[in-house]
Amino acid sequence: MLRMPVEASRCFTLSMRLDRSMSNLVPNLLQRAQCMRMHGDREAALCDINRVLLLDAMSSSAMHLKAIIMIEIAQYEAAIGVISGAISIASDDPHHWVVRGVCYEKLNDHEASIRDLQRAVVLAPSSASVYYSLGNGFAALNRHVEAIQAYDRCLSIEPTLTACLNNRGHLHALLFHNEKAIADFDECIRLSPNQPAAFANRGAVRKRLGQSREATVDLERALELYDERQHQNPRNGFVRYSKGEVLRNLGRYQEALVELEHAVRLDRSCAEAYMERGFVFIELGQGSLAQEAFDQAIKLNPSCMYHRYLSINLLQTIS
Repeated sequence: MLRMPVEASRCFTLSMRLDRSMSNLVPNLLQRAQCMRMHGDREAALCDINRVLLLDAMSSSAMHLKAIIMIEIAQYEAAIGVISGAISIASDDPHHWVVRGVCYEKLNDHEASIRDLQRAVVLAPSSASVYYSLGNGFAALNRHVEAIQAYDRCLSIEPTLTACLNNRGHLHALLFHNEKAIADFDECIRLSPNQPAAFANRGAVRKRLGQSREATVDLERALELYDERQHQNPRNGFVRYSKGEVLRNLGRYQEALVELEHAVRLDRSCAEAYMERGFVFIELGQGSLAQEAFDQAIKLNPSCMYHRYLSINLLQTIS
């Protein structure tokens, strides 16, 4: 059994040399492209995909894979053009609608995202991933109850999907459903003991409940796991943002600001990092700097999940 993408890619290359028939060439090229993508060689993957499209301009599978790679390299508008072509060819494939919905979400067009994801639900009512994506879309629009309902449906189909458990727990926490939130984080950690976000989120809820010792244990563990991820990928801005959030909850505000500065340098479009800086400045009693940070977050993403909470409640605490 081939486990490494490079080994699989070599196998498909050999297969293409031995069998040059058109019927096998296109699927072999697509499988090799997927292997190279998994290996991180997106340029080689795109070369194979473009070759497929020259051979078969109506290959919706090639368009689908090309759009996914474009999402991974943050070319969201181009990805929409490509996946829309796939939809025009195979409109009954729910995965195409999900990919375009994700593109719209990345561009902060959450209404369009939800429309596509709801279409995907009609086409694939038993798909956990479709309901998970739909939940993310509702969450981005602050439609938390509908998001939780979508996550509930997802977990009824695939109860071990840890990303969904963590996201549902996060929404329960936002709605102050503390027991439900902790239950989701507990299950997420049981299934995936090295999931930093679940530790970070559970620690934040425990801190709110006054469980200081337990909160600190969770937050320190989250920090350790994020450090490991940072070591693996030093240029991941989201990891630096996540570390900043954990450090704020630990009361290490200056360290948090350092991590968040790194986050925005790595990704100027990360609204969450600016938002988190606002939280830190609130803790430090620096209202004007907090307002600047919140304004920048809202400018980048008007549908930011915390928008109302930030602008209406937090700034009042230091006004």
